[in-house]
Amino acid sequence: MSLPTAHSYILRELKRNIDAMHTDFLRPAALIQHISKIEKTLNRDIQNLDIKDFSNNIDKKEKVELSEFLDKIETLEKAANHKTNWANKFSKFLELQSNSK
Repeated sequence: MSLPTAHSYILRELKRNIDAMHTDFLRPAALIQHISKIEKTLNRDIQNLDIKDFSNNIDKKEKVELSEFLDKIETLEKAANHKTNWANKFSKFLELQSNSK
């Protein structure tokens, strides 16, 4: 068993916040808080580590985990864009319906 490193701490923090984002996806206020926490975590921790050092020192499992985080974020972003587009179209439809009556 190895001791936790700064790298594993950063990944654990990201995982916790991304999982919370996924849970609260339909709650905009909570979602904004989770995104803000992720941004703060990255700004705080990544600046303290050399990017090459981070890349070289995380193990293969952590790299896969990081890749999965990015895939999750991309999936959530696509779903959010789809829902926003649908809501905008529905809003326009309602507006046209109310104007025609």
